[in-house]
Amino acid sequence: MTPSAPFSARFFDEAWKKDWDTVLEGSENGTLMHSREYLSYHSAGRFNDCSLLLYHGKKPIAIFPAHQEEDRVFSHLGLGYAGLVFVKSLSFDLKLQAYQTLLETYHHSQINELLIKVTPAVYGPPAAEMHLYFLHLCGGKTIKKELSLAIPLPLNLKGLSKGRKSAIKKAEGVRLSLCQTDDFGRFWKELLVPNLASRHGVQPVHNSGEIAYLAKNNPGKIRQFVAILNGEWLAGAIVYVAPTCVHTQYLATNALGRRLHALDFMIKGLCEDIFKEKQFLDFGHVNEQEGKKINKGLLSWKASFGAQPCIQYQIKVKTKGWQLLLDSYA
Repeated sequence: MTPSAPFSARFFDEAWKKDWDTVLEGSENGTLMHSREYLSYHSAGRFNDCSLLLYHGKKPIAIFPAHQEEDRVFSHLGLGYAGLVFVKSLSFDLKLQAYQTLLETYHHSQINELLIKVTPAVYGPPAAEMHLYFLHLCGGKTIKKELSLAIPLPLNLKGLSKGRKSAIKKAEGVRLSLCQTDDFGRFWKELLVPNLASRHGVQPVHNSGEIAYLAKNNPGKIRQFVAILNGEWLAGAIVYVAPTCVHTQYLATNALGRRLHALDFMIKGLCEDIFKEKQFLDFGHVNEQEGKKINKGLLSWKASFGAQPCIQYQIKVKTKGWQLLLDSYA
């Protein structure tokens, strides 16, 4: 590998959106979070975009969602995760050269440091953790770790705890139904906002109009489900859909739903039926205090569904580390 390898990079501009979309649609680890629609909506007026497109010859082969603050680039503070997204079937050599090109491009643009919230491994192929190795080779340092839990799909009922099995059986006994709906306003008004306010004293990050907008502009990638009894909504979920994994962005239930275990019923339906062809359901973080404290109750509840640990890494790397990549693969 040499600096003259047939790789190039360009900073994102709307003129190159088609190339960005081409990479994302054919990627091995890209998700809704990496789409320009999602990035533009969440970054408007907040971040100075500094995203990169990487090319092998004339072919776009990778994208890097990012924004700049002085001499540092973040990927990405407005998202749950980001990092480098590759098209499928790239060799080890090509991926390594892509990382070298990424770092070298930023280095020559007077950027000294990258901070990357690496996309969790459940959103990619088995080799997704290779990203961590590449960042290690170029001198990256882990500055934060967060613990998430993910349910392997399709759901293995034998992996559920005794208490969870009992709760689901009770919910099924009252003949709840699970439906998909686009009425985001009703979910926010009746379930999500009251639940977050009463139990946690917070408001949802998005309002119903924002989620409706994002769902419309990302067809099939944001879906809403509710558990219903006699026309009353007892529990609901906003689900982000990726090629290998789905993520429960919002979960909420009301007092009656808690008594009837509507949320347990809904999660079983999502895992066992609706998304059974996926590999994982990402249940999200169980951390507090920047990953240094575990919410024991939340961990126990998610683990009772057979969810397994998944570590999300935030890594800091100096852009001059591109030279280390050259040395490590002589």
